[in-house]
Amino acid sequence: MVGEVRPAQLGHLIGDYLRAALPVGLKVRRCEEPAVPVGEQRAPADALGPWELWPWSLAAMVPEAARAAGAGAPALVIWHFSRP
Repeated sequence: MVGEVRPAQLGHLIGDYLRAALPVGLKVRRCEEPAVPVGEQRAPADALGPWELWPWSLAAMVPEAARAAGAGAPALVIWHFSRP
């Protein structure tokens, strides 16, 4: 069983997932935190992205700042659980 969380969209703390999983008998096998992929350099967008993606669509307007802010941060938190 794998649980995937996107940190930028969390409505809960990382620990909340463990506090929910452990009492129902799930055992953590491992946790992975792959880094934000380093993409090609892009020119800043000249218009806002779709409103429904706000504030994430703002990153395209300031790609260097967005890249610096995400440096070293996990792109995902992937929990690997098992049932004993």
